Amino acid sequence: MVQSAAAIETDLKKNYLQGETIVVKISGNIIEPFLPEQVKFIRAGHVQEIPVIYELKKLDDNYYIWALAPKSPGNYTLILNDLTTTLSGSPKKVEFRQNFSIEKNLTDYSVSPGFIISEKDFSIQAQLYLDKDIKINVDYPSKREFMLKPGNNVLDFKIEGPPGIKIISVGKYSIPINILSGSQSSSINAPYSFAPNYLTKTFSVNEKNKTARFSIVNTGEKEIKDIQIIHGDYFTLYPTEKITLKAKESKEYTLTILKSDGIRLQDQISARSGEWNIVLPIKIDFEEINDTPIKKNEDYRCSELGGKICTDSQKCIGTLNSSQEGLCCIGSCAQKDKESENGGSIMGYILAILVVAGLIGLYWKYKKTKPDQNPLPKKIKEAEKIP
Repeated sequence: MVQSAAAIETDLKKNYLQGETIVVKISGNIIEPFLPEQVKFIRAGHVQEIPVIYELKKLDDNYYIWALAPKSPGNYTLILNDLTTTLSGSPKKVEFRQNFSIEKNLTDYSVSPGFIISEKDFSIQAQLYLDKDIKINVDYPSKREFMLKPGNNVLDFKIEGPPGIKIISVGKYSIPINILSGSQSSSINAPYSFAPNYLTKTFSVNEKNKTARFSIVNTGEKEIKDIQIIHGDYFTLYPTEKITLKAKESKEYTLTILKSDGIRLQDQISARSGEWNIVLPIKIDFEEINDTPIKKNEDYRCSELGGKICTDSQKCIGTLNSSQEGLCCIGSCAQKDKESENGGSIMGYILAILVVAGLIGLYWKYKKTKPDQNPLPKKIKEAEKIP
């Protein structure tokens, strides 16, 4: 592990108030995916990670971390583990550390989240720790005032203007936002497009292979050369090289999710060729899928519940509901483990054979040791042999 502060930079401040929203921009040539589990906060004099609410996202060419400052004063360290960057032109793993302090006073209010990635109108929550109302100013989509009341407040924002990354003011905080738009997926007069034009998918948190597919389609009458795919670090794409599409030709891509923290992923993929740049918005949700108690919905058909009836050779990965046709699986039907079933049957046969063999053994043992019920004939024969 190489430690270096020169390869990576942040705008982390030296001091924060208790409960304050921390928004940190991370700059540097990070050449491999940087994931939330590589972020840690520790307190001075300790080695164990302290519990901090935080989130990590990549917006454009930079990463951002937002966190709620601990409510215990003292000295802390932000640690970024296993970052792959370049030192003297060569790839190196670095561990970045930066110290900051939490002061004795509590902040007047905090906001969350500390950044936004959205294709539609969004909300930001503001927590006021004072016992009286205060006014704060915002400058998006236009300048206006919000009155904060003690406790939790919800600030609603409407998306206006072109898509892209902006820094907006929410009171004393500067919040980066990345505005996505479904209309981005088909730039005006672009000779190629994504299919689908908006990628949304839900995975189980424990699912091992989180993959999705999409295509780029040449919708024009001429060949399009050197289409380059640009994407964030929360997933990988295959193929990776630039492509050329003939008229009406398409190319399929496989997207593999690297993210594993269970928090919704909203990002985008760009496809560039010459003057054209089209964007595919992506929304990935995660949910816990377990066997749960059966819910009763006998008044509905399984199809009306959005589920399916699993066969005897299948098991339900999801929630079982009762329906007019029987047990309805809200999720997916997967084949049962045949090896386990066969293994169970074979073990049953073996146990049966062992039981039968044991009974036969006991029978022969009993027959050999059982006394004759009428010993007189045997004694007469023995007497006749005496001279």
